[in-house]
Amino acid sequence: MNRAAFNWFETTQHGMAALMVLAFSRLGDIRGHKRVLIWTTTLTALRSWILVFELGPGR
Repeated sequence: MNRAAFNWFETTQHGMAALMVLAFSRLGDIRGHKRVLIWTTTLTALRSWILVFELGPGR
């Protein structure tokens, strides 16, 4: 994946995160804010580490 494609990927990821704020806020109201925060933080960290190891340094 070249730098331009990676920039689009990252921009799309941030855009989707911004759009999901309302949905997760409502889910937090229903299920509990602490539980939703823990799950979303865990999923974000897991996906970030997967991305790091999939792309690798210098590719």
